[in-house]
Amino acid sequence: MIIRFWSQEDIPSVQTIENTCFATPLSLDMLKKEFANPDGAYLVAEVEGNVVGYAGYWSVVDEAQVMNVAVLPDYRRCGIGQALIRALCQTAQENHLASMSLEVRESNLPAIKLYEKMGFYSIGERKNYYRDNRETAIIMEKKFEGSLCV
Repeated sequence: MIIRFWSQEDIPSVQTIENTCFATPLSLDMLKKEFANPDGAYLVAEVEGNVVGYAGYWSVVDEAQVMNVAVLPDYRRCGIGQALIRALCQTAQENHLASMSLEVRESNLPAIKLYEKMGFYSIGERKNYYRDNRETAIIMEKKFEGSLCV
């Protein structure tokens, strides 16, 4: 597995991941805008030459706000999500950001457990956050304080 910054050539693969993993995926135009966003940092996970996952954040003041973490279903539970999050944390720290936050569906227990394992903790919730089913989002945060995500 290789974790690397995404390139413009990765956008079609990332769109496939979006369409597979999310009820309301980002459009091709939205992904192109994300690629051009100077405040964004996006990584892809590549296995045997194929992009199988991606993750990214926006820099907001001194915080990394995670926008998406997604791994194709056939590649889940192989450590790819953890590797992507670890690399995001490292990138955020290299960019002198103090913390990272994200929202996760309250029903997504595997993701919540992964985030907790990596040092994130719940700081609140957003009721009716997700448009597709009005599910509550759990807000999670990790303060770096000189340590990477484990």
